[in-house]
Amino acid sequence: MASWADAITGYTAVFDDMVYTGVEQNLPAPTKLQKGLDEITVGIHATDWKKGGVSVTKILDAGEYTCTVQADGYDGTITATLTVAKSVVTVTGVNIPEAAGITFGDPKSEVEALYDAEYAFDGDLELDDAAKEALEAQFDAQLTFATNYDQWVDIAAFYVRPVIDALESTFTNYTFEPVDGALTVSPKTFTADLISSIADITYTAADLEDGIPARITLKDGTYVIDGEDFNYAYSKGGADVDHVKNAGTYTVTLTANANTNYTGSASKEFVVKRLVCSLPLWTLMIRFMMQMVLPLQ
Repeated sequence: MASWADAITGYTAVFDDMVYTGVEQNLPAPTKLQKGLDEITVGIHATDWKKGGVSVTKILDAGEYTCTVQADGYDGTITATLTVAKSVVTVTGVNIPEAAGITFGDPKSEVEALYDAEYAFDGDLELDDAAKEALEAQFDAQLTFATNYDQWVDIAAFYVRPVIDALESTFTNYTFEPVDGALTVSPKTFTADLISSIADITYTAADLEDGIPARITLKDGTYVIDGEDFNYAYSKGGADVDHVKNAGTYTVTLTANANTNYTGSASKEFVVKRLVCSLPLWTLMIRFMMQMVLPLQ
């Protein structure tokens, strides 16, 4: 009979790392029992395996398994816990490239229709290709996405982000690592119909071009376009002009600056009205009196 010094009490069971593989695995004995610097490495036995309080004979799922451990030549038993890690699945949002045709101002629903993901399984997973494809289809049914894109949001570095909450709660044998995909949004072509209106301009004998952009309303539906994103050029009678001054019909051409929400150029005519002079009443009275006096001379 072993002495009290040989009791197993106080030892901790150490298992090799184990990961869920998708197929049943044997329940292992601990690789060693350890207490401080003391180790037991042979004659170790694990029995009475349970998971969640239910007796088991194989590893079928990830999670914690408990067992009763004894060692040859030692009195007593200890309870040990084996943790089977979840299999890692990397979920990558598929890039939505420029070729997909998303342009500034497109409804968010057009982006949502293009969402997709690719899955990369941990190397320890022992499922065949058909089983993995079936599993991916189940993932797809639960997977959602998030994006920082929205209609009328300035073009920026947009992402397509897998949202894994539902996957984590449904597929408990797996842990999911999301990786963002990129969404490329192209500038929208600028057209003349987006030059909504140009407020009336009247001749003042001064150069007018600096004040004209503020008189131009740019709208894309209900969205008000920032006029500072454009360069303005003027012409009259088909010839470019540096200044808008005299009365007449002019054409303003707006060219979108680089790295803005629009691209290209568009033009629209506007009129600088003649200045209408209204003579004061006293001036008219003097003229009338002069007309009455002059014939008497």
